[in-house]
Amino acid sequence: MEPVSKYWQFFKYLFVPGIFFLVSGIVAQIITGQTSPLYTGLISSGIIFLVIWLASFLFLNRIFWQRRSTQTNTNIILSTLAFLLILVLLNYLEFHNSYHIDLTKNQLYTLAPQSQEILKNLPQNAKAYIFLKAEPDSNDRDLLNSYSHQSPNFQFEFVNPEMNPGLAMQFGAKSPGSVYLQYGKKRLLVQQLQIDPKGEPLDKISEVKLTSALERIQKNSQQNIYILQGHQEPSLLPSKDSISEAMAILKDKGYLVKPLNLAEQTKFPQDIDSLLVIGPKKKLLKSEADLIKNYSDHGGNILLLADPQTDPGLELLLDEWGVKLDPRLVIDASGRGSQIGVGPESPVIFQYGEHPITKALQNGNSIFPLTRAIGTVKIKGVEANPLLITDNKTWATATGDSEKIIFNPRTDLRGPFDIAVALKRQTNNKKEAKLVVVGNSTFATNGWFTTLLDGDFFINSVQWLSQGTQEANLSIRPRQSENRRIILTPLQSSTLFWLAILLFPLLGLILTLGTWWKRR
Repeated sequence: MEPVSKYWQFFKYLFVPGIFFLVSGIVAQIITGQTSPLYTGLISSGIIFLVIWLASFLFLNRIFWQRRSTQTNTNIILSTLAFLLILVLLNYLEFHNSYHIDLTKNQLYTLAPQSQEILKNLPQNAKAYIFLKAEPDSNDRDLLNSYSHQSPNFQFEFVNPEMNPGLAMQFGAKSPGSVYLQYGKKRLLVQQLQIDPKGEPLDKISEVKLTSALERIQKNSQQNIYILQGHQEPSLLPSKDSISEAMAILKDKGYLVKPLNLAEQTKFPQDIDSLLVIGPKKKLLKSEADLIKNYSDHGGNILLLADPQTDPGLELLLDEWGVKLDPRLVIDASGRGSQIGVGPESPVIFQYGEHPITKALQNGNSIFPLTRAIGTVKIKGVEANPLLITDNKTWATATGDSEKIIFNPRTDLRGPFDIAVALKRQTNNKKEAKLVVVGNSTFATNGWFTTLLDGDFFINSVQWLSQGTQEANLSIRPRQSENRRIILTPLQSSTLFWLAILLFPLLGLILTLGTWWKRR
């Protein structure tokens, strides 16, 4: 038998048109971004030529395949091809499946439970349009892919406003970087990205803003939240101890937030949906307290954050609900606070009641600095549920001295305590009234609001109040990235420098020379 079959002469150059047709079809399809019968025909022809060439090579060169070197090289080639095939399959599975492992502290690359819940219940198509001239950021694309994987009703599109000016004009996207959401006939500006002179975005699409926009655009009307003012409550304007962060989140969710000074008017505004009484340091006037009680008696919804050793002057309202405010300060002697940098006057909460407000918080922690206990007595027609529960290593002290963690049986009261409760009842006019009472207001102020689950508890409480008889979509808000950089002292920086540049390399060199000398 001839070493090389004479028929091989007719087939050995078939790989040339095969590669030509295959590459031409692939390149044409990539450049145009479209598929056509011509491109498909070129690719198919190239594959057919290559298959015929390979089959001819395998069957017409028998002596070649009997050589030992050929068999060895073939094994190497087949192993390499198998490895490449495995890589292709893994990439295919990764692209078509959204499962991944997120090891960041705040789960930054995993959609928050609230985002997942809203997407799961999305009743109709919603589409995000991102107007950019430059190539979109990979993190933005990954985020939007995560949204679309959660719901088939969510789509997104990156639009170059210069290539598609008509669509940009429809949305009013006057400058690149605009992120819009369309839901039915509704359109909503989600975010305006900052753009550098080259047209590339300087910031990223925010999950917080996109999820809030999805939630807001589904609402048929806006809820009006009024914040009581005039009693030294925390300011609404940005400052260290204000509640501007909490107010900004409420506005992002579509609420209209307005201040309310009852000393300036004799009746409640007609459009009020919920009233927030946050940390008044001065006692309310009797006329103000009567207006608030009358509002509650007619189906009003109230959030009361009352700090220890203060008297909001709402005894008549609270007695009607069976709520008692203990004036003493709750001390947490468990030592949990020291692990996160807070003292015993800041109880760490990890026990939550069974309620829509706290349903999604069950596996997390929250901190409520300078808080009081909330007692309840059973009142006919009132349904009361504890929200935040301390453990048995807490007590309430009247001294207010958190430095001396010593229980005084004569003046102090041992825990556990409820430091927040949610209540609801039917009023005489057949409406449902709701009340949430928390023995602390500091947790809602700037700085504390973004600590652990404090802000989530506040937002969930407001949402539960404002949803009427419907169950609110309550969960944990999307996380924002934190500054996790390590700040080193000059001594620490110098020590790390000499360890990395001198000591460890020198130690490695000594060990290497020692090993060489020993073997020599």
